[in-house]
Amino acid sequence: MTIIIEYDEYELKSLEEYGIKIIHAENREKLEEYIITELKNEKYVVAVYNEAWQDYPRILEKIKEYGINHYRFLPIDTREFLFLQDLTPKDLVLAKYYYLLTSMASNAQFKLTTKKKVSRRALLRSPITSVREYVGAPLLLNTDICASWKNCKLCIDSCPYDALKGKPPLVDLDKCTGCGVCTAFCPFGLLYMPGANIRSFENFIKALRNKSNKPILLIASCYYAVEQLIRELEGLGGLDYPTVILPVECPGWITEVHLLQAAALDSYVLLYCDNETLSKCGSTEYIEQWLTNLRDLPVNDKLVKPGELAVHLEHLLKVKKTRFLPDYSLSKDKTNAYKILAGYGIKKIGFSSPIVGRVVVDETKCILCEACSNMCTFNALKLQNKEDKVELVFYPEKCTVCGMCEYSCPYTAIDISYTFDLEEYHKGAITLATDKIARCKRCGRPIGSYKHIKAIEEKLKKSGVDKKVLESIWYCQECKVLRLIEEKMKKS
Repeated sequence: MTIIIEYDEYELKSLEEYGIKIIHAENREKLEEYIITELKNEKYVVAVYNEAWQDYPRILEKIKEYGINHYRFLPIDTREFLFLQDLTPKDLVLAKYYYLLTSMASNAQFKLTTKKKVSRRALLRSPITSVREYVGAPLLLNTDICASWKNCKLCIDSCPYDALKGKPPLVDLDKCTGCGVCTAFCPFGLLYMPGANIRSFENFIKALRNKSNKPILLIASCYYAVEQLIRELEGLGGLDYPTVILPVECPGWITEVHLLQAAALDSYVLLYCDNETLSKCGSTEYIEQWLTNLRDLPVNDKLVKPGELAVHLEHLLKVKKTRFLPDYSLSKDKTNAYKILAGYGIKKIGFSSPIVGRVVVDETKCILCEACSNMCTFNALKLQNKEDKVELVFYPEKCTVCGMCEYSCPYTAIDISYTFDLEEYHKGAITLATDKIARCKRCGRPIGSYKHIKAIEEKLKKSGVDKKVLESIWYCQECKVLRLIEEKMKKS
């Protein structure tokens, strides 16, 4: 990890005690040279200097000329230090250092292309890598887990550009724009963008929150709008809370999961993007819907465009309140989403992606066959006997919204609703379907639901099985064996 600085006024030299290499650049030309060199050596690079985001498009173009992984690079404009309140420049630099280090930037994918602009100098110095073009395509964390859920196609269906195919999904790098929408729809959180996975996002906020006595105002901005954002913040004067800018390739990288995690860590969140980028983006509709869904949390309910910051900030900071729920980590346990929502006292909320879920059963179709409860590896669905009834019971706080119950139901009796209901959550268990118990004709033991046994009987009748076989389904396993023994004894 390398931090390149132009000035020493902010005591960043002391970061060497964390094992961080500090390079002092005498001028801008040297600074750019150091950035390219360190990135070529596959280092993570943070460059701290004045007007860094004003220079970013030009430096990015140069990085791309050499076919270098630009996701390893993060500028910090020293003007960002003006908005930190009780945080220090060192706090911000360290937080972004951890963010970059725990991202998946080193795994970013690239494609080979002859279409991009490459200078003669870059071609001579880096003849192999110069034809590379790194793209913000999603990364799959565990192909085995993904493959085991054969029927799940949520990421594929959600892609606005039809860039995902197959199982596990493969990315068409020519179609993918790096919008990040697909990552929101993976029920197991296996898909990540190269610069904004939920773990690095959580680490970033925690590193700041642990240093401040106030809530954090987090503004996630697309790269090309950061310069405009800084200028708007300068025009606003003093803000009530430490204000931190998180640059991302697309606001779609900050999904509903990220927004919910930020709320748990006492943060106000606002997404910012310029008009030109938005006009080309296929994820805008998704992002707007996510923000609308979370309108009861300290999240701004609309994407903010340049010139609109003051109005949206005033609404966000005056109307909404944060709560500090630091023990609820969504990167470690996705079901903490239920606890965060309950901690905020949210009565009812619907999501667009599988963060929390409610299993809905059509009792006219359900025969309580146990297919769904047998497939549920998280014990969120259980078939339970209660007196003379069989009940299918749902435990919402255990549900990971994987959808396997819906896929496994042979009678299409199950639907998944991405909703949270505080009253149901506090109940702890919800009865979805009931039926009377079918009992063994010989010993009276429960053998399942009456509907289930009856459905088996009807199927066997249609297949033309022997009458004795039909009778046997109404006996428990032990009594079936006894009946066979008795029949053999009679024949002998």
